[in-house]
Amino acid sequence: MNTMASVAEATLAQAKYFGKKRRYNFESYITSLTEQFQILNTLRCYGYAGIDEASKVRQLIQASKPTS
Repeated sequence: MNTMASVAEATLAQAKYFGKKRRYNFESYITSLTEQFQILNTLRCYGYAGIDEASKVRQLIQASKPTS
């Protein structure tokens, strides 16, 4: 459980969106974030605190830096 939470948190910390690329667009970015949020929320039944809605929004805003 701790490993899964650590991997999901690290993935969220590294997730950045700098604008549309050849194989990566905003939808891909959102899908990636959603998958990690879902992993963290699933771990709640094992004692992990999960991630609240305000933290999700902060993560989305902080990591979204479109160039155009």
